[in-house]
Amino acid sequence: MRAPKNPTPQYTDYAAFVAAQANLATAQASTGKSSRTFQEWALHNRGRLSIAACAASMGPAGELLSAAPDGWKTALALGAAGAAAAGAWGWLPGLIKIKGIWRPARTLPSDFDRYVGLSMPVTGSGLLTTMATTGGPEWGDNPWWGFSLAWSLGYGAWAWRRWGRRPTTNAPELSQQMLDWIEYAAVPDGPYPKSKLISPIANPDGGWSAEVHVPRGKSFKIVGLDDVLSSLGIDDPDLVALEKLSPRKGRITVFTENPLKKGTLFGPQHVLDLESGLAPFGVYYDGDAANYRFFLPGSGAVHDFITGTSGSGKSRALDGLLAIERRSPVVSSIVIDPQAGLSLPDWPDGVAVFAPGNAFGIVVLRAVHALMKERGKRYNRMKWVDEKGRTRVGRAFFVPGDPDPLICVTLDEAHDLLNDPEHGEEAVKIIGDLVKEARKVGIKFRLANQSPNASELGGETLIRDILQGGNNLVLRSGSTATGKRAAGNALGDIDPGAIPKEFNDGTTTGGMGYLAGPDNRAALWRAPYVEDPYGLAHEGETTGIEQTSIDALPILRHVLEEHELMLRLRNAGEDYTYDPNRFTQSAPKKARKETTAPTAAPSLEKVPEPEVPDAVEPTGPGLSDTARQIIAFLHKHGKPVAPAIISKSLGIPNPRVRTALGRMKDDPHVPVINLGHGAWIHKAHAAEHETAA
Repeated sequence: MRAPKNPTPQYTDYAAFVAAQANLATAQASTGKSSRTFQEWALHNRGRLSIAACAASMGPAGELLSAAPDGWKTALALGAAGAAAAGAWGWLPGLIKIKGIWRPARTLPSDFDRYVGLSMPVTGSGLLTTMATTGGPEWGDNPWWGFSLAWSLGYGAWAWRRWGRRPTTNAPELSQQMLDWIEYAAVPDGPYPKSKLISPIANPDGGWSAEVHVPRGKSFKIVGLDDVLSSLGIDDPDLVALEKLSPRKGRITVFTENPLKKGTLFGPQHVLDLESGLAPFGVYYDGDAANYRFFLPGSGAVHDFITGTSGSGKSRALDGLLAIERRSPVVSSIVIDPQAGLSLPDWPDGVAVFAPGNAFGIVVLRAVHALMKERGKRYNRMKWVDEKGRTRVGRAFFVPGDPDPLICVTLDEAHDLLNDPEHGEEAVKIIGDLVKEARKVGIKFRLANQSPNASELGGETLIRDILQGGNNLVLRSGSTATGKRAAGNALGDIDPGAIPKEFNDGTTTGGMGYLAGPDNRAALWRAPYVEDPYGLAHEGETTGIEQTSIDALPILRHVLEEHELMLRLRNAGEDYTYDPNRFTQSAPKKARKETTAPTAAPSLEKVPEPEVPDAVEPTGPGLSDTARQIIAFLHKHGKPVAPAIISKSLGIPNPRVRTALGRMKDDPHVPVINLGHGAWIHKAHAAEHETAA
């Protein structure tokens, strides 16, 4: 039932408020609109009357105790018991069971009242003890009747006024907005018909929150925010947050200032926990930290789907996720930026592979697809020991770092590549395979785009459906329809299109949205703000792809070489253009039983390498013929090169080349430097390479 339209001040206490939502007669009674009989009044005030009666009996009790032989001892005992009861009543909070229901225990509202309540049995005991010792009160002979009357009137009046009050912190006064909910939102034509506000709580910094319970047979849905704002008389949409808690329950929170306006800064706490596969990422509207899942222990990688219109903070959210990946020694990041590096300009030299443009991006996707297949074959014959100590063959789950790193592939502005007239169809096919099969071999795919519409994803909805089952990060959208399509089933009825572009003070709402992740909350959320993405991109060391796969996959070696070439040209201020002629599908030659004289062979470069000159390396002790040939080749080559290319160019078996390089890297007298990622260079050219990089 609806509450009275103009409630009296007495109506704004918690009990009356709850009663008003259940019964109109109770609401009218709580507002003073009904009369009660004397018996009803006495029953309602039985606690007050009991204390008043005890106070009035002070004089007779003193006369009675004076007649007893040890009446003063009884008076002291009564005083001690009364002091203990008053202390417990005033200072000890808790729950008491009334008619089978646990309810808050009564406590006094303030420290002043607590001390007054404690002084009541103490002074009363002193007065009773004095009367019991001196013979009791006598009219005209001593002042004890007068003191008893004054004590009874003073403490009786205080007890009558204070009986039944609760601390303001436990039951705050309800604001007019809560009453407006009953008047306008819970009515049949309101946004939440016949709903009730349960357990309203005043927030310390202003505003309030309460649970919204809808009738049985109905489900709580996050309806149009404008209707809720209108019901509460609020003009700013960023001052109200709605969250679904269960099928029939939700929560409404009203702010005086949205706490997400401050947000959180990206800091040292944003690291990946290798035990749980989680990393903190952002904060919810109620101040709780949000979690982001990179992998599920005992299973595999967890994919991402990120959407948000222009200016929603999508690129800054990607900065934060890439920074978390870079901080982990068991995560290797691959980025494909179809906009030639404009989307994530700080990360080309902060990840294992960065592909600017669609021509190189599709090659990187092919390499990742080949990596997925290669890992699958290795894991299928991998030996491992289960929790029962049994040695088994074939592992169907992924463990970061055992033996390979978690590969995180980020495709930003995905529509550009997926709708490319030359590469789009192939990209859709490869990404479809990755999101379905790559999880168990430790390859995580992250797709970021402004729109979730199928037309923006190469006409394929399956990719979106699968990715939304992982981390679904939905920032401000351009329309309600687009926002709901991006939200998917996990976020229910939320409307990212209702998020304003700016707060009421003109600051941006970038990074604000909804996160469907391991917390299972369809609640307003904001990503951490990254102040210095360039600094994060160059923090620590880059984790590369495992050498086993590099050796097995020519296309992966080619991608790493192109990445190095792109960095050299980019840092030199020159344009990079991918040339497919720089790649051949030839694999490293298998080891021969007999060693043959080294002969010149075409390298993977477009222009064949010239003949290797005579040895130019120092004639240090212990150098084998193979080591000398490798040093001469690196000096002539002048650029970073993989062992497979050295093997092919010199005609030396690849294992022999790798063994020689492994021995030389720790010898300070040998002019060979390992650059990582399987790349080697002669010391004479290292400085030139570092300058270009």
